[in-house]
Amino acid sequence: MSPKLLLNQLGKLTRSNDWRLSFVPFIMGSVYLWLSLFQIQVTNYTILILILSICTSFGFAALGYFINEYFDQKDDRVAGKFNKLSFLNRPKTLALLLLISLTAFLPWIVLPKDSLTYYLIGAEILCFLIYSLPYIKIKKAAFLAGILDAGYAYLIPGLLSFHTFALLGKSDSNKEPFLFFAFLFFVGYRNIFLHQIKDVLKDQKTNHCSLPCLLGVKRSYLFLQILFIIELSLLIAFSVSLVITFKSQAFWLFSVLLYFLYNQKELKAVLGKESYFALLPERHVLDKLYQLWFALIQLILLLFVDWQWILLAPIHLLLFVDPIYLNQFWSIFWHRNVRRFLSLCINMLIYLLFKILGVDLKQIDMSALQFMKSKFNSK
Repeated sequence: MSPKLLLNQLGKLTRSNDWRLSFVPFIMGSVYLWLSLFQIQVTNYTILILILSICTSFGFAALGYFINEYFDQKDDRVAGKFNKLSFLNRPKTLALLLLISLTAFLPWIVLPKDSLTYYLIGAEILCFLIYSLPYIKIKKAAFLAGILDAGYAYLIPGLLSFHTFALLGKSDSNKEPFLFFAFLFFVGYRNIFLHQIKDVLKDQKTNHCSLPCLLGVKRSYLFLQILFIIELSLLIAFSVSLVITFKSQAFWLFSVLLYFLYNQKELKAVLGKESYFALLPERHVLDKLYQLWFALIQLILLLFVDWQWILLAPIHLLLFVDPIYLNQFWSIFWHRNVRRFLSLCINMLIYLLFKILGVDLKQIDMSALQFMKSKFNSK
């Protein structure tokens, strides 16, 4: 099996597209923010730390999905949901678990750590298990499931990344962005609640009474709108607090406000009286801000700390940017701007070339092609 095919199979087994292009880019944006916050320069060591941070992020994300998928096999069969792990025999399942575990834990041999690091990693593993183990299965507890999911998917990784780079920057960690961590939690909680709404029918097949099932349609949408309002409020508050501490973050705050202005129609649909917005594309209105722009803008701002961090750009674009976004950007930028600019440059060069040869195309009001044809026809 070729390396490309192997990576593709591993990606499918670990459902990498569910995390590599969603919450991991958000966490990486946080890492770029910490690098700026602690004024960390580019060295061979910091580059190594960043690469290992990406590895452990991949490992923990894959481990969380593996544990969840493994213990969900029975429920998925009842609900008619496709579960890739159910097609693996035991040796292959154990080999996959070993590979994921090595990716998650080996980087910590080198990564900065202390006792709090071990507590946070332990809390992450504990959350994975309590959420999925069939004996306790907090995943089926209506009120606790969302809290636990938001904790292990967003809050704990955010805290762990902050603490790791605080140790790297030899900071006393007295600048903890508490508003950011509160914001992270509500982003995660809103996301899992949306997922629960989408899975209502499948949950009913397995007698799983999720929070949306318990609340009912109207109260679920009201609760979701409240979550959106809290999330947006914390986003603004966190962004303003960043500007107060770091003036350069005004660019991020301006980008957030610009994003709101550009997507005001979708935001009105989410915060308005439409009862079924959770089933409409508008429910994802904030995804692009978190999954794409947050990390890219923090990466741009990081260049003011050390321009050599530009080496992260191709890595980030390759690993963490959805090809859909790249295609959209390429089509808009290339067709509307670059092609027009290149055309202008080429036409200017042709004009200057003919000018050197003693022909002023503007004065005779002809294109280069028309001039050449006229000369050829005259002969």
